[in-house]
Amino acid sequence: MPGFPGYGGDMNSLLAQAVTDARTLARGGADGIIEENLSGPARNMSAPIPWPP
Repeated sequence: MPGFPGYGGDMNSLLAQAVTDARTLARGGADGIIEENLSGPARNMSAPIPWPP
């Protein structure tokens, strides 16, 4: 994600994968999604967030 170490800067690819994952979950019967970062490294709060992509 933007601001995290290792982020490659391809927000469109990241969003496309998130949509693919959400559709797969919906086909499996999920009716909601919660996105969290529980174990990732600390975010650099001064890094610019490229939004909208």
